[in-house]
Amino acid sequence: MGDFTLGLNATIQDAEITSGDFEGNQVQRQPEHQLRLTQSYDWTLNNGVDMSLYGAVSRVGERYSDSANITTLPAYTKVDFGTTMTINDLSVQLAVNNLTDEEGATEGDPRDPLAANVRYILPRNIRLSVGYDF
Repeated sequence: MGDFTLGLNATIQDAEITSGDFEGNQVQRQPEHQLRLTQSYDWTLNNGVDMSLYGAVSRVGERYSDSANITTLPAYTKVDFGTTMTINDLSVQLAVNNLTDEEGATEGDPRDPLAANVRYILPRNIRLSVGYDF
């Protein structure tokens, strides 16, 4: 039998600019909601190998890339998944980030809100890593 952990982090906000030319507008790059659901399951095999299986689903709501609220950054959902195996001092990890290959944008061009430049989250990527504690 292993240990199962489930976590939920949520942010709900109504952040707005309170003075100046853009008073009343939504603060740039700040969505009204963000959610992150995480899980992990840890167990030990009969031969003493420690295993862990984990995942996360993150949802970032729609937001603006500029204070004038001209350019909208669409909402996106990102799914990550991975597993680790530890044998004595050796650990092996396989991680898949952005499993569904979502094209989420985190910010737009701060100098020109109408420009097509945006900073995207990384596309689907798979990482295999090996570590040794000494």
